[in-house]
Amino acid sequence: MTDQQIECAFARLADVQEAEELVHLAIIAACGLYSEPRLRMTTRYKCCEETRIIQIDTGTPEGESVGAIFIALADRAFDLGSYTLRTLKGGDGAGATRDWNKHDLTGAAS
Repeated sequence: MTDQQIECAFARLADVQEAEELVHLAIIAACGLYSEPRLRMTTRYKCCEETRIIQIDTGTPEGESVGAIFIALADRAFDLGSYTLRTLKGGDGAGATRDWNKHDLTGAAS
């Protein structure tokens, strides 16, 4: 993984599962810009319900697009102050490690 990520920390009242669904929507939207196989090879994210944090690897053009789309969706889905956003560079985060596949996007079991 690259060493450039965005990290969104969600407040207690925000639904982290809903936020992860927005990551999936961002990936689907990015499929309009890039091919699905290319996104599957280059796009990674991490969602931790316990810490209420989502990290998206933005070290590739594809990941940067997914991150930008996600932020646009999150800004519309959540109230002001529902999450904080920061950029991680140089390994100061835990790393976005979750690979996605079609099952993640359709809700089907892996």
